[in-house]
Amino acid sequence: NAFLKLAMVTSPSIVEGHPMQVEMEKALDEVRNLYANMFVDIGVPKENMEVDEGGSLIMKVPGTKGYEDKQPIMLMGHVDIVPANPKDPMRSVRPTLIKYDMGNGLEDFIASDGTTTLGADDKSSLGIIWNTVRRLYKEKVPHVPLEIVISPDEESTCASVDKLDRSKLDSKYIVIVDHEEEFNITTGTGGFVDLRIDVSGLQGGHSAVDTHNEKIVSASDVLLEILNMLGNRVMKFNPKFPKQPLISKNIAGYGLGDVTITTIPNSAWVSLSLRSLSQHEQDKELERIQSELKRIEEKYNPTEPGLTINTKMETWPMYEGNNDSPIALVAESAGKKIGHNETYRDQRHWYAQSSQLGNMTNARGEHFEPIIIGPQVLNEHSPNEKQPVHSMLEVDKWLFQIVKDYTESIK
Repeated sequence: NAFLKLAMVTSPSIVEGHPMQVEMEKALDEVRNLYANMFVDIGVPKENMEVDEGGSLIMKVPGTKGYEDKQPIMLMGHVDIVPANPKDPMRSVRPTLIKYDMGNGLEDFIASDGTTTLGADDKSSLGIIWNTVRRLYKEKVPHVPLEIVISPDEESTCASVDKLDRSKLDSKYIVIVDHEEEFNITTGTGGFVDLRIDVSGLQGGHSAVDTHNEKIVSASDVLLEILNMLGNRVMKFNPKFPKQPLISKNIAGYGLGDVTITTIPNSAWVSLSLRSLSQHEQDKELERIQSELKRIEEKYNPTEPGLTINTKMETWPMYEGNNDSPIALVAESAGKKIGHNETYRDQRHWYAQSSQLGNMTNARGEHFEPIIIGPQVLNEHSPNEKQPVHSMLEVDKWLFQIVKDYTESIK
């Protein structure tokens, strides 16, 4: 089983400066080489493979007779995994077959031994991509050229996507195979904002001596006011896809400066993440936050003239997507063709590699149109991670059908 072969090579995302960074780098090389050789073994020319400067493995599968010069489609996945214990990321993964009941009776699952994650995100999907190509070769199925891109850092920085040499990539349509809700086709993904708020310049004081001094403002009070102003969780649901959030916030952390039990704190901080599938809603909320922070600062400045509230922000792009993209329509039809009438298209407000790719162009100057499909994974990124075997097999059939049907659609 391709998935099991890959899962047994532990390959966590590389963390710069980690004591085990060298071992992590060797593991990524090992699993990339293993995966590339699996394709060589089924007939993909070795000269069609390279690892680019960002660490992505790129493999080009030639089209069959009559399709050699047709525009390729891209199949994409990632080889890095999230370890259960970041301090011990190289612990060996030992996959095992278990029976598990999700409410419909006992079914077959692949799980770890409970001391590591399984790496099903995304190695079960890599197995599906490999098996699709294997079947195309073995069954001599006509197909367009395929560009297979396997990134090394989807679970960390996603920097490899920015480093792709897109002058060598002709695909317009991309099928990202990653863990997903079964037979859901994600056609658009959100942007991400990492916002840090710092409160500084307050006088501070002693909680016994200065507690009655009205000219001293506690950073705790300012922090509480900021937290109440920010709010948390889902702000608005998507009117086109009512089950999906359109914009949400997560207060990831907050705190006070160096204090003791007797200190009136003079500084504070908040870390906020914002996800959105609407640029308008995102801009509106960020503008509101900045306006409210200014109001809070001005409220306390008469008694605390040194108070400043500063923000630092990092943003990642959103891809609002095309729900009627030809590849999305083919994927929906293919899912129904293999018996899954529940197949549907929607958009998610979380950030993904598709958010980057949807804002990029290929060698022909066309914008990429990515979709995401994939098998279900339970409890991903935890020692309880489980891969339903049935889900993996069904999505395996689905991806094969997508490539087949897309090829037929461009005759």
